[in-house]
Amino acid sequence: EFRLSPFLATFAMFRQMLAYGIHTSLATISGLLLNQSAPLLIAHFLPTAYAGYYGMAFRVPNYSVDLVNRVGFITGSHSAELAAKNDLGAIATMGIYINRYCFAMFAPMAMAMIVYGKELFRLWLTPEMATMSAPLLPVLATGITLGIAAQYNSSSILYGLGKHKGYAISVAVEATLCVAGLYLAIPRYGIMGAAWVTSVLLVLNRGLVTSWLLSRAVRFSMLAYLRSIYVPPLLVAVPAMLL
Repeated sequence: EFRLSPFLATFAMFRQMLAYGIHTSLATISGLLLNQSAPLLIAHFLPTAYAGYYGMAFRVPNYSVDLVNRVGFITGSHSAELAAKNDLGAIATMGIYINRYCFAMFAPMAMAMIVYGKELFRLWLTPEMATMSAPLLPVLATGITLGIAAQYNSSSILYGLGKHKGYAISVAVEATLCVAGLYLAIPRYGIMGAAWVTSVLLVLNRGLVTSWLLSRAVRFSMLAYLRSIYVPPLLVAVPAMLL
């Protein structure tokens, strides 16, 4: 029987909810900083138009990430259910298959952007936008594919398990390094430098560190987890992209 009463509230539960919310807030704020720091610093160091060139190259792959985000909503809830049953093996298996299929779903769009990005921008936008923005697409699309599309559900599982403290800290560190890296790279290498800083940190943190955090949480081999997610799609994607 479900009972709802203010007298059932406890300070211990309030502390548990507060701890969960603090870590969630830290990750959310850090994510906003990651998304906005590059355009802000580009506009500071370079003509304002360059922020638009970078923003367009960054947004186009991110539009497709929404497909993966929708899957993550369900992944978090289901991982909480499995955690209640203490079925860590099923959680690891779920993370492998969902991340692998999200990677496989996103990869064709990323491959099209990498190979035909300049033609797409020339037809869709302007020749100037194709000249300035399209060279960033291979770098940004690769980072977003390997770091977000292939691992977004790993972070969703950590949220579902209530073990996202380490993830929140890692995103905060990524945001700090990103701002510092952009500050150094943009004056020297322009928007291409910004693209490299963003993508490399994406892959290192949300690709590798997040995988390590989840593997540790569910007591699973990190190498086996990464191999099972990345290798099958890449074996198909790389030859197809070269052709």
